[in-house]
Amino acid sequence: MENEKQVDHDRQKAEVFDALGHPTRILILKVLSESSLGFADLKKKTAIESSGHLQHHLTKLNGLIKTDKYGKYCLSDEGEDALLTVQTVEHSSTESVNHKHRFNTKTALVTISLLLVGLLVVTSVIAVISLSQTDALIKRNSQTSSSFNPFGVLPDNPINAKLFDAPQIKLLSPDNRTYSVNSIPIVFDSVNPPPNSSATPTILIWVVYSLDGQANQTVTGDSPTGPMLTNLTNGSHTIILYVKDNHQLYGTSAPVTFTVDA
Repeated sequence: MENEKQVDHDRQKAEVFDALGHPTRILILKVLSESSLGFADLKKKTAIESSGHLQHHLTKLNGLIKTDKYGKYCLSDEGEDALLTVQTVEHSSTESVNHKHRFNTKTALVTISLLLVGLLVVTSVIAVISLSQTDALIKRNSQTSSSFNPFGVLPDNPINAKLFDAPQIKLLSPDNRTYSVNSIPIVFDSVNPPPNSSATPTILIWVVYSLDGQANQTVTGDSPTGPMLTNLTNGSHTIILYVKDNHQLYGTSAPVTFTVDA
């Protein structure tokens, strides 16, 4: 498994090196760094006569460029990093010429390769740290209903636990997707049938939620619609619900991770 990851990582680095190995593709990155352009405008700006040649170079730059919501080409985050690396090398080369110290072609290529490798390593480390923080947040929120005790109250009633099922709750909104707004309603569903017809029905007496591991916020009694999550920042968020029923039993929903891109 580790070998497959290393092979895939090496392949990605090789693709970046190949993308930056042609001056026309570097020119395309520089032009798109100034503004987003459609295919025709990009062809005119770069003075590439053949549409086929331009399409070939755009294909080679896959991952370094993307299209915006208007269908125009622009730089991706990886493309901006790659262009910055190229410009840094070009600036260093210019200074060396001014001081009559010229780099030969082999030295320049080695420098670019080292800078790109360093950039890819830093990017990989940041991604691993972000993933670890997300996993830690989910594990912290994933508590079992029998041990959860958010307000310091008594634990599950041992007698009632033998007669009734622990309350079950399912978070319907937000769900696992990307939202284009920063205000999202909390909607949940509770299904708690009694074990037999003579048993007292299960009623939720409080519901609270925790967003991104922050302090618990009260929702309502057993209403399926709670408050609105407002002023959400762009990025990934994790929410989890905790409930208590009239039998003094506790339950928790599965954590839901969603993204805001407003």
